[in-house]
Amino acid sequence: MRNPRLRGSLVAYGSSVVDGTGSTDCGPGCSRPGADLRWTDDLARRITSELPAARQFAVANAGIGGTTSAATCPGIGDAVRGLDASARLERDVLSLHGVTGVLYYYGTNDLPAGCDAARIEASYRDVFQRLRAAGIKVYVTPITPRPGYTDQNNRDRHAVGTFVSKWNSCGGTCDGVLPFDQVLEDPVRPNSINPPYDTGDGVHANIAGQQALADIVSLPMLAASARR
Repeated sequence: MRNPRLRGSLVAYGSSVVDGTGSTDCGPGCSRPGADLRWTDDLARRITSELPAARQFAVANAGIGGTTSAATCPGIGDAVRGLDASARLERDVLSLHGVTGVLYYYGTNDLPAGCDAARIEASYRDVFQRLRAAGIKVYVTPITPRPGYTDQNNRDRHAVGTFVSKWNSCGGTCDGVLPFDQVLEDPVRPNSINPPYDTGDGVHANIAGQQALADIVSLPMLAASARR
């Protein structure tokens, strides 16, 4: 059904952290409060309740667990080989109707799969160039913390985070930053997820963490991608 009020569609693009792993976990000793509690679901509810009727967006989830941004990471598993960000961009983003913005949450798997900062940044630039050439705005999060990262992984994560945060626009290659790394970071152990938001695996956000991610997104920033 066509909704004439929609000003476009926002596609969340990434791996399991986008797909929704952790969104059924509310922590020890509690029962799940409902369904559809991924950060993308929470963001869609914020858009519906906080933006004017004439500035509404659809939110599409294009997360696939285990995938990477770069195609060249040597440790990519066979099950997800060929599903990197560039390889599936046409199918999962560019071919969709009315896409005006992409929320890019990739890199979490690239580092343990053997990609360094140079490879990750190259993959970012390639995807961002294709999206912007199609008139789609790009909003990117720095790579979020993960306790299993090696020292070199963390150096590369820092380098990618610096690139993403440069001028708040990936050095002019994207349109805005989603500070998900700051939301999830444990203030005591910055390589880990803040315990109230951790499912226990150190990688994925629980229900409270999913809501915290949705809450940090600037709706005025996203509204700039509205179709005229």
